[in-house]
Amino acid sequence: DLAVCLLAIPVGVAALTISVEGGVAAAALCTALLLARPAAAALSGLLRVVALLGMWGTVGLIALALRPLMTALEWSWASYEQSRRALEQARDAQLELRRTLADLADANEQLTRLNRLAHGLREAAEEARQAKERFVAVVSHELRTPLNMILGFGEMILKAPETYGRKLPAALLADLAVIVRNSQHLANLVDDVLDLSQIDARRVALTREWVTLKEIIGAAAAVVRPLFDSKHLYLELDVPEDAAVFCDRTRIREVVINLLSNAGRFT
Repeated sequence: DLAVCLLAIPVGVAALTISVEGGVAAAALCTALLLARPAAAALSGLLRVVALLGMWGTVGLIALALRPLMTALEWSWASYEQSRRALEQARDAQLELRRTLADLADANEQLTRLNRLAHGLREAAEEARQAKERFVAVVSHELRTPLNMILGFGEMILKAPETYGRKLPAALLADLAVIVRNSQHLANLVDDVLDLSQIDARRVALTREWVTLKEIIGAAAAVVRPLFDSKHLYLELDVPEDAAVFCDRTRIREVVINLLSNAGRFT
């Protein structure tokens, strides 16, 4: 008779191994068997109550014990899933970081090559600039020497024509004056070539002074007048006597000569 009290064991095993619902089903089955079998009539009412209380109490205690355990298991599983996703994201981020570092290393290598190339180009440009300065200096020197001779002899003939023992024709002296003026202009252009090299080196200096426009324009017109005469063009000057500007005489004269030369060539 006391063996009926052990019915709580299979009920508890069913509740633990299957589920709480399985334990309830086992308890209900055992209760039905306990109440339905004729042998159960010989059991005392107290023993029957104790057996029933043992079965259902076991199911209830297991249900109460499993609820926080299942909650803890669910929380643990959720935490595991979250950690697994975080780990996957960390791996993806690490992979992306490796790719970024590889791209950065490649970009750094390309930048290094570009820096070396730029350095080489700067050296080539510096060598070209120095070669240009040397060329300008040599050419200017070679041009200045014969020009100085032309100017020297031309000015000597104009200032002292009696040196040659006879009077020189006026037309010859006029042509010689044109040669001297143009030679002087050419010498100024040679100086400008040197000035251009100084401009490239940012060492140019302007000589500013008060000068009359009539003087500047007259000198420029005297240089280009043979061009106008050869093309049967006229060149008339109308400049106020008192008009003066504070400027670099040579630069402004070059500007006027360029304008008049273009006008004469393209008319």
